[in-house]
Amino acid sequence: MRAYAVSATLIAENPETKTMTYKIEWTDKKGESRTSLAYGKDMSTALKSVLRQSQRDRIEQIPMWLWLLCAVMIVSAFTAVAIVSNAPLVSLFGAIFGITSLYQLVERYFKYTK
Repeated sequence: MRAYAVSATLIAENPETKTMTYKIEWTDKKGESRTSLAYGKDMSTALKSVLRQSQRDRIEQIPMWLWLLCAVMIVSAFTAVAIVSNAPLVSLFGAIFGITSLYQLVERYFKYTK
């Protein structure tokens, strides 16, 4: 069963940031009824932010040491490529570009979540 919205009500609109606040009544994957406040530029982004909030909560439950281990492994992989290819600057710039791009994608995906 997929999560779906039952109703959405506009509560407030902020003209400065062009975001709107909605009260959304929705049913989750388990069939339980829930009510959430959601923010977005329109109702569609607000509905997506409700679903993405649960994803974000699950991701935040992963221990910090595991995230640090992943970061060390990524840096080690780029270091190994730099040593093997004898092109440390290209590998360094690739690592910086890759990490920056990943950060931007994650921030955009979870834009209206808290």
